[in-house]
Parts: sequence; structure tokens; C-alpha cells
Amino acid sequence: MVCDHEALVDDSKDLKRKKNGGANDAVQAIVTDGLTRQRAIALFALFAGEDQAECGLCGVDLTRNDEEAAAGGPAAGDGKMRPVVTKCQHMFCTPCFRSRMPAKWPDCKADDRAACPACDIVLGLLVETVQLQPSDIESRDGAGEGPNDSDAESDAPPRKKVTFGADADTPISKRTDLSSKMRALLADITPFSQCNPHSMLFDRDAPLLEHMAISKGDEPVVIAQHPPTKDGGPDNILPVKSVVFSQWTKMLDRVQTALERAGIKSVMLDGRMKRDLRASNIEQFKNDPGTEVLLVSIKVGGTGLNLTEVRARVTPYVCRS
Repeated sequence: MVCDHEALVDDSKDLKRKKNGGANDAVQAIVTDGLTRQRAIALFALFAGEDQAECGLCGVDLTRNDEEAAAGGPAAGDGKMRPVVTKCQHMFCTPCFRSRMPAKWPDCKADDRAACPACDIVLGLLVETVQLQPSDIESRDGAGEGPNDSDAESDAPPRKKVTFGADADTPISKRTDLSSKMRALLADITPFSQCNPHSMLFDRDAPLLEHMAISKGDEPVVIAQHPPTKDGGPDNILPVKSVVFSQWTKMLDRVQTALERAGIKSVMLDGRMKRDLRASNIEQFKNDPGTEVLLVSIKVGGTGLNLTEVRARVTPYVCRS
């Protein structure tokens, strides 16, 4: 599995701009390099901090939590507020923005264009508008400066607050906040969680899956499906665990956030951690049947990583950017 994320390129531009003495300013970054989800989140946080995160058409407060949105305000149809941010740096609630867009929005193609409801600037709907997800709003308090890609040893890296299992009931195909490769990674790992009795996603009727072999090159993993009958009871099921490698620690952070929101427990192994925490995480991955994914920095775990004692079948994935 090769998993990349185009936002890492834009994150690198923003980090380089800051290192060169430029302001860590989402407004200027959007003007200079365009709109990305991370810049849209930063812009939303900036507006919210000034109490100006309101819909440009109806004036609704876009920072309201799910309960408030469900109680009476415009929401995305499920009681969850999903603000829309445009490259021209206007914000709208989803119902107002949808009412001014083509019927197929937000499922747009590269050549789909429409005028901004506030300023009439013509926008490319695929790349110049971002519909924020509830998880983006929920984590905005920690969205200022993310960890860098240094492997210098330090305490555990700061991460955004994540609600474990918040997206467990959302079909992976509907997770528009994730890249297509990230969705593919989740789609590949989730079935193993569904047949793991120690997982939040355990489904007694799910087929019992077992890795049989890994094809050469970029071909998918060969998997054998067994009937849902689990002889000997759930305690005798050996979980299928996964190891995700990446050169980029930011990539691992993104994968871990997606896994946690999907209800899949994981641990990290990278150079930002102290050695005792690395050892603790490896032991947890080896011995805890509920910890299903190990996220590994290639620089730290590329050689000498011994998982022969893991009480599970382990399959590797490589994330490249």
C-alpha cells in the first residue's frame, strides 16, 4: 500500500515560510499558495478567535457545537456544523453555500466553477472551496503549530485532541476530509478490526480474515476469507495487525488521527519520543490485542525492528509523500 497526502507539500511550504522569517499567517499563505484544508482550518480558527466565524449569508455562528446546530440552526442535515471556506476567504454554513452552488456540489470535478456568494469571484469548486468537517472544528484549538518532521529525541509529540471512534459510523467513502490514499488505507485495515473481538469495530457477523501472502510490487495483499463461525470463541481469534512505515512524521500523525477517529487503536514509534516511550509502545503493540496498528518512522524503525514475538499476524504498509 502506497499512501501519500498532497497537503504535506503545502505544509512544507508554510513551514519553510516561517523558518525564513515570514509570518505564520494563513491569510497570506492562501493568497500566495492557494487554499488547502489545513490553511482553511487555520483561517477558521483565526476568525473564531475574533468572534467573526459567521456565515456570510445568514449570519449563523459557525463555531456552535453539534447539539446547538441540531437544536435549530442550519446544519449539514445530520445536526453537525460544516462550515465552507473559500479561497477569497469568506465563510458560509453548508445549507447557504449549497443553495448557491450547482446541484452536484460538493461532488465536483476540476473544471466545475461558480461565483462566491459574497463577492462574486469565480471559484474552482474542487480546489478553491473547502467544506470543513466536525473533526476540523473540534480540533481547532490545537491547530496552530503542528510538530515538525525532525527525528530529534524529545517528549511525545503534541497532537490535536481527537475523539476516539467519532467517525466509526461514517462510511469511509464519505470521509471527504481524507485523501483517496488515506481512505484506501482505512478500507484495507478496517475489515481486520471488524473481526477482532478486542476492537471497538468488532462485528460478530464479519468474515474472519487472515493474511496469506503479500504480492510483489504494488499488487494488493492476498487475503483468504473464512466463514463468520469462529470455532473456540472470540478469545481464540488471533488479530491481524498492521505496521505503517513513513519517512514523514507528519504523515504518521495524519494516519493516526484518521485511525483514532475511525475507532482503530494505534501506537507511534518515531524519533520525537524518548526511548522508554518507544519501548513501551512496542510492548503495547506486541501484547495488547486491541492495539492493531504500529506507526513507524523509517529513520527510527527502518532497521532492527523486531516484531517476531507479536501475538498476531502482521502486515506492513509504506506511506510515501
